[in-house]
Amino acid sequence: MTKFRFGWSQTPLGEVTATTSGALKTATVKLTVPKYGLINMYAYAIDATLNNGALGSSADYLVPRPSPAVAKWGLETYPGTDETAALADQQTATAGDTPLTTMSTTWNDSNRLMNARTLTFNNTAAKAVAAGLKPDTTKSFSVTAWVRPNDLTGAQTIAATDAGTGQWSPFRLQLRTDNGPKWCMTMNTRIDNSTATSVCSPTVPVAGQWTHVAGSFDATDGKIRLWVNGAETNGTFLTPLTTSGALLLGRATNAGAAADQLRGSLADAQFFDRVLVIDDFTGQLASETDSAGLDEAGILTPLLIADWDFQAAEWCLQEGAYQSTDFSCQAPDATPFQRRLSLTTGVNIVEGHDGGNALHLDSTFTLDPGDPRYGSFTEERAYAQWNSAPTGQTETWTNSPVARTDQSFTVSAWLRPDVVTGRTRTALSVTGNVQSSFYLGIRSYTVNNAEQHRWAVSTQNADAVTGASGGVSAADNPIDPASAGTNWTHITAVFNAPTKTVSLYINGDLAGNGQWPGQWPAPGPLTLGAARYSDTTGATSGQWVDQWNGAIDDVRIYQGAATSSTVHQLFTNGS
Repeated sequence: MTKFRFGWSQTPLGEVTATTSGALKTATVKLTVPKYGLINMYAYAIDATLNNGALGSSADYLVPRPSPAVAKWGLETYPGTDETAALADQQTATAGDTPLTTMSTTWNDSNRLMNARTLTFNNTAAKAVAAGLKPDTTKSFSVTAWVRPNDLTGAQTIAATDAGTGQWSPFRLQLRTDNGPKWCMTMNTRIDNSTATSVCSPTVPVAGQWTHVAGSFDATDGKIRLWVNGAETNGTFLTPLTTSGALLLGRATNAGAAADQLRGSLADAQFFDRVLVIDDFTGQLASETDSAGLDEAGILTPLLIADWDFQAAEWCLQEGAYQSTDFSCQAPDATPFQRRLSLTTGVNIVEGHDGGNALHLDSTFTLDPGDPRYGSFTEERAYAQWNSAPTGQTETWTNSPVARTDQSFTVSAWLRPDVVTGRTRTALSVTGNVQSSFYLGIRSYTVNNAEQHRWAVSTQNADAVTGASGGVSAADNPIDPASAGTNWTHITAVFNAPTKTVSLYINGDLAGNGQWPGQWPAPGPLTLGAARYSDTTGATSGQWVDQWNGAIDDVRIYQGAATSSTVHQLFTNGS
């Protein structure tokens, strides 16, 4: 026997020469685990004629809870988080307090989150410096951030380390434009940049689109690792170097001078003193096979930007009666954004899926049998609103978007239809001028000359009467009409801008995938209970259609595309 071959979970990883130790043949290797939780390591011998021996060793290891980031900066302002808080280190307990200091940066309004501002780099002097964080780039490390480039011209740096006179940054996580635009992790072998190694992703950058980019140096395996939206590319790199420079965001150093300035915005930047693995991005549920036994949120977990559980909601006797003590026609939001849902006349409050409150919409005024409107038709809906008044001034509530629908976003709700048959019915939509950008609810189909109704999410690619086209992602199985009025169902729609897809989940499980034909920033509010639609003939122009008949509970909106683990956790927590 001359050497060993080894790998994780029966996947060939490498070979090592055997060393004679008395009557034994041994070898010692250092490896980076590819995931958390339970994982199997195996090895077998290879003789001088290169024949594989029988499986000589196999052992299970439980990789414990991952260590958190050494430093983390939100880089966004919104209610309750000012610029100082956005630049503050959110991980002070890990390795000390390392806040960012900025120079010549600005704050851009609503380019990632509605009613929020994001740190933006627009000129050659712009940078953000973590003076208290000086990475040793000869050891394993990782840096991550969400980035939105304004353009794809020239090299642009997300993160790097500073370097002294005549020196170049030992690493830079960057957008490069040689041989076409691409995301890369570049590391220098020499401080004068005479030799450098880059690992670049096949994912093509898109100007104006938020993308998650992360780079690692794996000192144990001798590799550069790059992740773009959670997809890994890697390459060998064996001779790292370091400087005593601080971590920079928004530019790098070439020969001691500022270089490769970013033209765009950053959010949620993190630095780790370890290598990242796929579970860091997707998260992990305690219930998953081979998990570490804990629910872990991933870096790509989307941001909760609206949360209506309707516990404080009040039915609506008369739309607009916001100052009334008994009938305020509104439902408050539980997130720091503190948006509200404004209810139209006739919206009722009923028991929700978990025993609390839920909204009920049925297009009929049934609130008070003694009211002369009792039994009459009502267009029952709920609109998201935002208080645009500065703190301390009289509230000014206006209809407002919740999520940026030209970026990735996720909508989730518990739904109980009282009527399934008859026609398409929309529980949630986002309003444009003449079209809703999507409709989530029940869609009517004819299969083998028989009517069926399925959970579905429909999309429109433009806010236009003519020239607009749509796509549909629907469940494979129809809804049982007998379940109407009794069964609650958890529905989630995940809109992924980089892949241009929409995924439909029912009770935590993937039920359908479809194309998202176009992303446009819908100017109107999130709407519960109907959709706005215009057909190409002009017969229907910007009208409210597909009214919902039933109950709606626990509506949550996220900016970002939820992973399958996140969706499943939403369902199990709600159940």
